[in-house]
Amino acid sequence: MNGEVQLQRAKSLAITFLHLPITTTPYSPMAILHPFFESGFLYDPYNGEGLFNALEDTEKYKVFIKSFSEKEIETCTCISDLLSIVRKSYRLSYLYFLQKENTLTRRECGNLLGEQWMLIENLSIDTNVRKVTVLSWIKAADKKEIMNKDELCVFRSLPDIVTVYRGCQTAKAVKGISWTLSEEKARWFARRFTIKEGGFTYRAQICKEDVICYFAGRGEQEIVVDYRKLKNITLI
Repeated sequence: MNGEVQLQRAKSLAITFLHLPITTTPYSPMAILHPFFESGFLYDPYNGEGLFNALEDTEKYKVFIKSFSEKEIETCTCISDLLSIVRKSYRLSYLYFLQKENTLTRRECGNLLGEQWMLIENLSIDTNVRKVTVLSWIKAADKKEIMNKDELCVFRSLPDIVTVYRGCQTAKAVKGISWTLSEEKARWFARRFTIKEGGFTYRAQICKEDVICYFAGRGEQEIVVDYRKLKNITLI
């Protein structure tokens, strides 16, 4: 697809996301659910309105999102820029609809996801996008695009059978895409949201051919795997 057409279609989808209604939470207006805004209190730098409550002043909100569309969305020069202004918890859905509308291929989704991998962090937060879909994207990605030289070096030097670890809050989360080469880091993930010792730490083996990529960001030694090919999963 022509790059300019692709970008315009991506902008159109972003504007559709922008006009989705705000979903309130028990903490509203401080916290809301929306593809672009985290709080109902919005600062309008475009129309001189300052801070206002979007849940109460709907007319100001209408003016604000029109300006947001013109100043933030329409000025983006690539899809990466558009993806960066969508909230993290909605980025997978944004990619999903871009693929569904045939704006992006699986490979392009994978390359963009690779750019965002460390930023999104929790790939299970978007219930609209199945884990197998995320897996298909990252498997289709260009390895040289999503890993740097050092990461590629580690990836290529992995043994035929790789021992991996995963720390999670619930036992059912064991079949995840993201594992680590570090048992210590897995144990940290298992207990990071608990005051006392808690969570679950697992060890497993996987064939090198079923390892998709390696990310060194944040010192996590992250191994992305085809979770369907994990073997000898053991609670440790």
